Amino acid sequence: MTNNPDVSVVMAVYNGQQYVEESINSILSQSYSNFEFIIVDDGSNDLTSQILLDAQSKDKRIFLITNETNKGISYSLNSAIAISRGEYIARMDSDDIAISNRLELQLEFLRKHSECVIVGGKIEVIGDSAHTVEINQFSDWYNQHSHSEDIKKAIIYR
Repeated sequence: MTNNPDVSVVMAVYNGQQYVEESINSILSQSYSNFEFIIVDDGSNDLTSQILLDAQSKDKRIFLITNETNKGISYSLNSAIAISRGEYIARMDSDDIAISNRLELQLEFLRKHSECVIVGGKIEVIGDSAHTVEINQFSDWYNQHSHSEDIKKAIIYR
């Protein structure tokens, strides 16, 4: 793993062979590179394990945890966070594609706004042909209700 990473990117994946390679590559090609990437294979029984091993062999920032059986996303992410060494945690889903400067933008914002403890971003839902299907509506809600107290109340349900 990377020495003294600023960010620990954590991902849990279960049977994600269709999207996980593109998801991993979107993190590995970030404009900000001082991160470790902790990926939990949550008992996959498809080609996910091989894809993860191949990715790890190509990039020293990747650390793999393998659950022998499917234990669920919360358990898996908590396992990754437990060994993380970064000052910040970045959460990534195995079927998401991060924009190329996601980590840089989020880290810059958090460093400038020490009163903030969590950041997110809008998402676009894309189909198999890589075109935008919809802009996620709950991220629009957060833009309209950016007051801290509104978000604290709503985050339980959204």
